[in-house]
Amino acid sequence: MTDEARPLVAVEFRDGYAVLTLDDPAHRNALSLELSDALAAAVGSALAEGAGAIVLAATPPVFSAGGNLDDLITPKAPLRALYAGMLAVANAPVPTIAAVGGAAIGAGVNLPLACDVVLASPSATFDPRFLDVGIHPGGGHLWRLAHRVGPQGAAALVLCGDRLTGAEAAAAGLAWRCVPDDELLDRAWGRGGGAPAGGPPPATW
Repeated sequence: MTDEARPLVAVEFRDGYAVLTLDDPAHRNALSLELSDALAAAVGSALAEGAGAIVLAATPPVFSAGGNLDDLITPKAPLRALYAGMLAVANAPVPTIAAVGGAAIGAGVNLPLACDVVLASPSATFDPRFLDVGIHPGGGHLWRLAHRVGPQGAAALVLCGDRLTGAEAAAAGLAWRCVPDDELLDRAWGRGGGAPAGGPPPATW
């Protein structure tokens, strides 16, 4: 399949749950308007098929390089439209599990933050880096981050330029577990497969 024909988000159904894979490695899975729309559509497709859980993964080597600067400098749509994919994940009425291997940068960190459970590998990094390019951390980034790592951790990451490895993210509470790279998807799939089709209420999962 040519790059032009390949979907930006691959969808795979497994035993009552869905694996959504960001699949634009040529652009480091950057959150362009097109990829965001594709992710929102993939979430909708998964829910329409009755998926009991959603696993969010990405084609290596980068989980997501963050927002597409061209789309920010010359907007193709209102800013909220750029968050459509992330909001679809955050609002999904079924458990969501992020499998983060490689770097999540800037707005790319919003995607795992939107998930109920985050698994990371040792090769993962979580690097907000918003101030490096003079951009306010949008999409509820600070609020979601503070809920995971506390106000001090959010300030260190966003205001002081810190970043976390996969192991550090697990220790800080941003991720639930740090697991070997070669086990990351299997462990995420295992958690997704533990959710029955039809989707239990997230509060009881």
